[in-house]
This record gives sequence, C-alpha cells and structure tokens, in this order.
Amino acid sequence: MERERKLGVVLFQLGGPDSLDAVEPFLYNLFLDPDIIDFPFAKIARPALAKLISATRSKKVKKGYAAIGGKSPIVEWTARQARALEDALRPALHAHVVVAMRYWHPFTEEAIQELAKNSCGELVLLPLYPQYSKTTTGSSLNEWQRQYARSGLPEVPTHTIRDFYRRQKVRSLWITLLSALSPGRGEDETDPLETFDAEEASKVGDGPVGRLERIQLVEIIEKELRRLPPRQREAFLLRYWEELDVAETAAAMGCSQGSVKTHCSRAAHALSTALRARGIEL
Repeated sequence: MERERKLGVVLFQLGGPDSLDAVEPFLYNLFLDPDIIDFPFAKIARPALAKLISATRSKKVKKGYAAIGGKSPIVEWTARQARALEDALRPALHAHVVVAMRYWHPFTEEAIQELAKNSCGELVLLPLYPQYSKTTTGSSLNEWQRQYARSGLPEVPTHTIRDFYRRQKVRSLWITLLSALSPGRGEDETDPLETFDAEEASKVGDGPVGRLERIQLVEIIEKELRRLPPRQREAFLLRYWEELDVAETAAAMGCSQGSVKTHCSRAAHALSTALRARGIEL
C-alpha cells in the first residue's frame, strides 16, 4: 500500500455501558439485534421482547457494573488498543484507527463519521472478539454493511479479518509456501500456490520456541512484503491473505489470470530470496 494513501482501520467490539444509567439502553440494543434474537416474525416481536428483557435484567446487571466502578472498561481499553495500533502503523502507513462498538457508544455509525473526516482510501475491518460467531463478529460486520450503505460514502478497497485463528493458519501457509521454493527452482512464472505441497513440513518447530520463531519470521516476511512492487504485493496479499482464487484476484486487480500467476510467482521468489539473504533457511 502506498504511503500516501490513507488507511482506515476499524476495531470492532461488543461495547458496554459508560454509566449505570446506560445499562438498560445497552441491554435493549443488545436484545434488539436480529443476529441474536431471530425466529419467524421476530422483526415484529423483537422491540417488545428487547424492552421486556432489558427492563427486567437491568437491575441485576447494574449491580455487577457498580462493583467494577459503575461502567464497562471495554471502551477505554479498546481506545488504548486503537492508539497503540495507530502508533505502530504510522511509520509505514498513513493510518487512522477508529473504534466501532456494537451496542453502545461509539457506535458503528460514529466510527464511519470519523473515517469520513479523514477521507480514508482503503479500509481494514478488524473484529477483536476472541473467536468467530455470527452473534459477535458476524453481527458487527452486518451492522457495518448496513451503516456504511446508509452513509453515502464511496466504496473503497476493504479488507476484512473475520477470524484471527484462521489468519494464523494463513501466516503458516506463507512460511510453508516460501519453504517450498528451493533456490534451484527459478522463476517459472506459475502461481506457487497451485503446485506446492501443503503438507511439506517447515523446519520451524511447533513448541514454544518454534512459535516464537514463527512470529518473528512472519514479522520479517511482512516487512519484505512492503518492499515488493505494488502489483506483486497486491497479487500476493489477495491470493495468500484474502485467499481469493486466481480468477477472483484477476477480477479484483483488473488484469489477466496469467498476470496474476506471474505477479505471485515473482513475489514469492523475491520474498524467498530476501529471506535467504538474511540467512534464513526454511
């Protein structure tokens, strides 16, 4: 991604009441969510049901929040994460990180308004839930789609990380892929993902030390990715990060499938060569 383009990163979380008075409306928003309460004709019954549940449960829930200071800490902690992520991205990217809470402020529409002020030309949607569920990550992303459509903002390239653990698998794929590119193979300009053996073991172990080595190795790979020519980097990320197939990648890039394979081949070989130059043999 070019340094001049503004990147918007959206951190999604459940949200929480910022005062005891906010507990009941927070619960109302929670149980009004169609991704949580969904049954035949639920659209008709949901508002009344959400009102009933929030009114009957709020007293007990307030006691819980009163015991921890009268509010949820999630907004404050997520805001700190946003600032830390923005600081980490800024040396390489013109990034602006915002927070979108699902059931209380700052709501998704508030995050979109904040992004609009910064005219972001590319977006990364990053749910912070510990695992994927249609009632957490799924609900937040559905709300994003609804609110962004209502905002009237132009469509921009958007990358969605739906499952952190799946992304760990993708990063492992990078390591296995690059380990399969032997020095003697040469640039045959085919897509390496179509030919490499996914079961081929990397020399990096699976224990605690091995996991640390993988984390450090992925950091090096990501640094080398930023040095690739833009089209090679785009093809590599669409194929091996977004997990698009060759045809989908070609459509996204506006080029032929043959060009995608060439870009991916050259990117993979360049990365493999860069790692060997650092003395890293996979």
